[in-house]
Amino acid sequence: MKVRVEQLNPIVGAISENRTSILQSYQRARQDGIDLLIVPEMVLTGYPAEDLLENRTFRRHCYQSNEEIISSTSETALLFGSLTENPSAFGRKMFNSALLCRNGELLGKADKLLLPTYDIFDDLRYFEPARQVECLEIDGYRLGVTICEDIWYNQNQVQYHFYDRNPAKELKEQGAAAIVNISASPYNRGKHAGRLEMLRYHTKQLGLPIFYSNQTGGQSD
Repeated sequence: MKVRVEQLNPIVGAISENRTSILQSYQRARQDGIDLLIVPEMVLTGYPAEDLLENRTFRRHCYQSNEEIISSTSETALLFGSLTENPSAFGRKMFNSALLCRNGELLGKADKLLLPTYDIFDDLRYFEPARQVECLEIDGYRLGVTICEDIWYNQNQVQYHFYDRNPAKELKEQGAAAIVNISASPYNRGKHAGRLEMLRYHTKQLGLPIFYSNQTGGQSD
């Protein structure tokens, strides 16, 4: 499988423009014969979208754009970050999700489990945490898809608390052949080195390859 991880630079709140950027990236990947394109967390809305997420019209536009992106896919698979609706009458209105799609269909989605509430992050204010962790499958490969904080799992030096669940480990136990993490982690001086150290640690601990996508940068096949 030929995988491309492409870093995009979405504009917070600019759903139409971000959708165009995603689809342009997708068309490049398709023309290059890529089997799976991975783009960042919340790439459709930008991150952090903060109180825009409380706007019903904004959420509806996002959900409609999810469907438009999914329906635009062909033989190249796409994994992108967006909002999805919480169908329950209880809890927060939405999930922070990764959607896997191909040939105009949604193959599956993964919701963010670990929701940070430290430093600049306030995810638990807006998002319902994942109810379960499950691998997504494509062409016989089981992918353990995680979202940002899910891969840090108590490795972040600025955390104010520790988590009692390790999503990547749970996914390995379910038979994941690789871990995929889509992120929208903001820039901090020196953070790149910390990210690499964290990813190397998890790669060694899990014995699995990790595909990591963050906002801004370029592309890597």
